[in-house]
Amino acid sequence: LEVAAEKSNLPTDVLRILLENGHRYGVGGSEGQLFSNSEYDEEHPMSNIIAVASFYREDWESGRDLRAWQNFCLALKAAGAFRSCLSTEDMWNYPLLHGAIEFGARKVFFDRIFCASTTEDLKKVDALGRSPLNVAIEMAAKAKCDENYDEDSIHFGSVLKLLLDDQQGGYSRLARISMNCHDDGSNGRRFLPVHNALKLGLSLDDGLEDIVNAYPDALSVPDPESNLIPCLQSAVGAKAKVAVIYQLIMKRPDLIAILCKSPTSGWCEQFPTIPPNC
Repeated sequence: LEVAAEKSNLPTDVLRILLENGHRYGVGGSEGQLFSNSEYDEEHPMSNIIAVASFYREDWESGRDLRAWQNFCLALKAAGAFRSCLSTEDMWNYPLLHGAIEFGARKVFFDRIFCASTTEDLKKVDALGRSPLNVAIEMAAKAKCDENYDEDSIHFGSVLKLLLDDQQGGYSRLARISMNCHDDGSNGRRFLPVHNALKLGLSLDDGLEDIVNAYPDALSVPDPESNLIPCLQSAVGAKAKVAVIYQLIMKRPDLIAILCKSPTSGWCEQFPTIPPNC
């Protein structure tokens, strides 16, 4: 796999066989992954495939030689299958758009895959129950701490905006698609993207404002883990930001009025539960 990652002209069928067997026998880094979202990763066995796809960009963009691109797309699917613990039989069903967001690293790769995506691709969830929007939220939170983040990298605030922009090929109703809580005590409850974004500490500029604008009614829906509506959830923990708290309150001041009338008991019953997925 390490050798294959460095070969721009490797037949795609050969790489597919290597990836399937690598998946079957658990080849990967410390987390069982093929590569991470970085060209500087030295731990995972296929970390060089990002650099190879970048180097041969003119070939696959012009159509002279698509193998470097096809192999890169295979690797994205395989990396997602590793990440979400799919079986070897199901690994090629992993959504390519999810893989591009989480492992694609370069903006040019994401743009190409996004432009070829349909609304159905945008609505897909991976084996972890994540829509492309939730993957982008997670990556936006991680990108803040990435020392190797540069102008050619995917900028996840822009990705979030694009995913929610109906006029640019996105799908604004992604902000309504909920996913299962990771907390064992969640009792099967589901949280919305805005809850996920606040939990991970996203700021308004990171894409939080786009998520809220795409589904303003989410501001009245309590987070299933904390049982707090978003403006209160944003005030909890070390990642709380005064600007976020203030802006969320100003978007729905009527919600705070409800709390002021009943500050000690019964307030939660006045807010809706998360609606079914749209």
